Amino acid sequence: MNNLPRRTFLAALPAALALPYLGAATPPNPAPAGIKPLKNAIVYRFTIGDIEAFSISDGTLRFGSPAVMMYPEDQRAAMQAALAHESEPTDSIPCYINVLVLRWGREVVVIDPGFGAASRPRFGWLEDGFAQIGITHEQVTATFLSHAHIDHIGGLVAAGKPAFPNAAVYVLQTELDFWFTPAPDFSQSHRNSAELPGLISGNREKFDILKNQTQKLTAGAALFGGRIVVEAAPGHTAGHAIFRITAQGESLLHISDLVHHAILMFHDPSWVIGLDHHPAASVVTRKKVFAEAAAARTRIYAFHLPWPGLGHIARFDPGYRWLPEALRWDRA
Repeated sequence: MNNLPRRTFLAALPAALALPYLGAATPPNPAPAGIKPLKNAIVYRFTIGDIEAFSISDGTLRFGSPAVMMYPEDQRAAMQAALAHESEPTDSIPCYINVLVLRWGREVVVIDPGFGAASRPRFGWLEDGFAQIGITHEQVTATFLSHAHIDHIGGLVAAGKPAFPNAAVYVLQTELDFWFTPAPDFSQSHRNSAELPGLISGNREKFDILKNQTQKLTAGAALFGGRIVVEAAPGHTAGHAIFRITAQGESLLHISDLVHHAILMFHDPSWVIGLDHHPAASVVTRKKVFAEAAAARTRIYAFHLPWPGLGHIARFDPGYRWLPEALRWDRA
């Protein structure tokens, strides 16, 4: 979502985002002196075998209504009806930013580190999450990039330098190829063409900053002894990737930007968001992953679904449903 197209999409953003920055906003009824105000959580700890995992909220934003953001256009009335049936807002699309952090032994892995601290106070909350769990940028040993939109790649660069100086940056070769081809193909996308030059140049600049740390992967690459497998999931971008994490017989599938809403893309996997570069391909990928995950009852982590983004995908004719995982404090 780097340099989001203003005419088509950003004009639909409401003036206020979904959640104020934790600690920056004044509560409507301040707590009495001496009592610490209650703050919403932004870090959730869970495990995948012997891997200690954290879902950290990097912020929350809202897009315009399905009448602005979603396609096909002739399905927008059905989209509104699906939202109303689930008692969800129909005037905007909430978009959560969930960053997955993994820790085992000496390894500290960050997948899609969000917008970056420079975007505070609305985003960039990963910094607060790191402070809570006692991790510094220098301790991160590896980062994974699912695709080069600003809410994913932004956190990899800080003040013109790599944000994680000691970490490899893993990305699919196909994603790099797309951004560095002389004329990246956006002919299938609903993005505003006037915004594309800035989007392309911004990503090339970031990749140039990261080039000495970048490790180019092919689909199916297994790292850390098979703990993390990178799978191609094209559509949202040409080199969009999802990540299968496995340890001691337990697994988690990080589906990145395969979905942007907890109802719309499950109700009908053929519905797409206007930010997709290749909408038809995203539908094919989504249907494949949904079918496999539902059949196998795979535990899922999603970058844009309600925090902490953990749950399962269930078949619910004619489409699917997102089943959020119950929060567990007894495993913290």
